Amino acid sequence: DTVYFGGGTPSLLGERIIPIIGAVREFYEVRKNAEITLEINPAGDSEKVLSAAKKAGVNRLSVGAQSGGNETLSLLGRTHTAEDTLNTVKTARELGFNNISLDLMIGLPDSNLSTLKADLDFVLSANPEHISAYILKTEKNTLFFKMRDTLNLPDEDQTAEQYLFMCRYLEEKGFSHYEISNFAKSGFEGKHNLKYWHCEEYLGIG
Repeated sequence: DTVYFGGGTPSLLGERIIPIIGAVREFYEVRKNAEITLEINPAGDSEKVLSAAKKAGVNRLSVGAQSGGNETLSLLGRTHTAEDTLNTVKTARELGFNNISLDLMIGLPDSNLSTLKADLDFVLSANPEHISAYILKTEKNTLFFKMRDTLNLPDEDQTAEQYLFMCRYLEEKGFSHYEISNFAKSGFEGKHNLKYWHCEEYLGIG
């Protein structure tokens, strides 16, 4: 009942997503009303990949917004701007997508409750049906890990304060906190998220 294309930037597949989803339908039982999600990086012109996704039967998008601040996006090494995120959502709406999730990162360098609220308001301005929010983690052997001593990162207590503020704020705005990192308007809970959350079986290919 769910197909999810994630990990990295699957939107780079462009029109190749069409035969891939066709193969999935051919070799696996995909229900008619299955949730088919594509992760998309909002950098650049997204109309071509969105059109291909729509043609392939994708009915849910996960857009990697991450932040509404262009300086923060640059620091994170993202190749898109806040405007790119809004344009991607606008194009998706024009193509008929009515189930859009935006990714957000919290616990960012130089962040506090004020900058977090600004990021939340930015994400909410795009009117998504779903929001996924993740705390920044500096993994070993990454550029951020090497830079960690030069980054003004919030400590654990400050990050926890950001997380709890976000939970309250999004619930006030009509989003249900249905899973630890996920918030949805009624009826738009991610089926794949619930499958993981309930420890159900799934097939991962990569």
